[in-house]
Amino acid sequence: MRQLIQAGVLESPHETEILQEMSMRNAKALLASLAVATGGMLAAKSASAQTACPDNAVVIRGSSASEPLINAVAVLAKAQGIDIVYSSSGGSCLGVGSVIPTGTPPVLQTTGGGKTKFDAANQNATCNLATARAADIGASDVYSTSCSNIGAPATPATVLDYLGPVQAFVLAVYDDPSFPVVISDQAAFNIFGITARGGDASFAVSPWIVPADLLTRNETSGTQQTWARAAGLPIAKFSDPKNDQTGAGPLLAKINTSPRSSILGILALNDIVATGTPPVQPKVRPLAFKAKGQDFGYYTSSTSTASDMINVRDGHYSPWANIHFFTNKDATTGKASNANVQKVLDLIETQTAVTALAKARVVPQCAMQVSRTEDQGNFTAYKPAKPCGCFFEKEASGTAPASCTACTDDTACGSSGQCVYGFCEAK
Repeated sequence: MRQLIQAGVLESPHETEILQEMSMRNAKALLASLAVATGGMLAAKSASAQTACPDNAVVIRGSSASEPLINAVAVLAKAQGIDIVYSSSGGSCLGVGSVIPTGTPPVLQTTGGGKTKFDAANQNATCNLATARAADIGASDVYSTSCSNIGAPATPATVLDYLGPVQAFVLAVYDDPSFPVVISDQAAFNIFGITARGGDASFAVSPWIVPADLLTRNETSGTQQTWARAAGLPIAKFSDPKNDQTGAGPLLAKINTSPRSSILGILALNDIVATGTPPVQPKVRPLAFKAKGQDFGYYTSSTSTASDMINVRDGHYSPWANIHFFTNKDATTGKASNANVQKVLDLIETQTAVTALAKARVVPQCAMQVSRTEDQGNFTAYKPAKPCGCFFEKEASGTAPASCTACTDDTACGSSGQCVYGFCEAK
C-alpha cells in the first residue's frame, strides 16, 4: 500500500520578481567556493606529510553523494589490481570540471589527492598525489549543462557520460512528530524564494519563515542544483550564501542539533546516516514531496519507514538524479579511453554493488522503471536489459516482494522471463 500525503499549495505572487537576474552576492559567493574547491587539496598537500597515493590510481572527484557506491566499487576494483582514490572537494560541478574544461578560458580542475578507497580497512584516510592532476572520473549528480554557472558546456564528443545509479534528494526537518510531514513544489518556491526577495519572508510558508534556518549548500552542489529545479527557481536565486554549509555532514549535524520547526535543509537521502561511535541515528526526517501536477505528496519509498524506493523507481517522487561518471572516451569503442577506468565503470551494477546501493538507499539503473534525459525533466518508461527490482528490494528491505519468484537459472522463469541475481525478471 502506497502512503499518500496531502499537501497544501501556496501560489506565489512574486514569481516574476524571484526570477530576475542573478544577484552580485551570489556571484561573489560562487567565485569564493570555486577558489576554495580548487585550491584546498593543493594547500593540504604542502601542509601535511600524508601517505602517497599509488602512482597508477584511478582518481575520482566530485559528488559527495556518490561515496557509498565508490566505497563498494573500490573493494571490487582492488581485487582486480585497481586502486581508487576519491575526492569530494568541490561537489558535482567540480566533478564535471575535472574532465570537461570549464570557465573562460576553459581549464581542467585538478586535485592533489583524496581518500584511500583502495584500502578497505581505512577508506577515509587520505593520500597525496605526487603531482596534482585532473581526475580520471568526474562524478556528478547533474548533467554537464546544469553546471553552466561555472562555464561548463554540453558534454563534448570526446567525453563519455556514463549514467550510473539514481539517488533521491530530500527536504529534511528535525524529527519531531508535531512538525510537518509534507511540502509542495510551490511551497518550496516561496520558502527558498526568500533570498530573491531580499530576506522578505512575508510570502513564505509557516513554519519555514526564518531565513537563517534554511540550510543549503552552494551553486556547485548537485543537491542544490536538483532542488532549485524541483522548486522552480534559478540556481542563483535558491539560497543566501550565509546559509550555505560546507558539506552534507555539517548540514545534517545542524538539523540534528536544532530542534525547532523552522529548520529546513537540503540533503541526498543517503546523507541521512548514523554517525559517531557507537553510531547514533540522527533526529532528521525527510519530508514527503508533492510535485507540480500531483494531488498528493510522496515519500521516496512506499511509506515513511519503508526502504523499497518504489516512488523514486516509478516516478511518483521526482527530486532524483542519476550519478554521472564523466571520463575521456575512446573514439573507436565508445568506451573509456583508460582501460582501468572502464573496468571500474563495469563494476557499478554488479551484484555486490547493487547490494551496497540498496543498503545506502540509492537505486541502480537495473531497478528503475522510468528515466529522464535532463535534470528534473519529464519521465519516460524504462526497461533495463537485466532488471533487478526483486533483488534490490530484498537487499533494501530484507525480504523480496511476494510477487517475486526465486530462481537459480532461466528455466524457472518461463519463456518471457530471465533469472537475474536469484529472482525471475521480465526479459
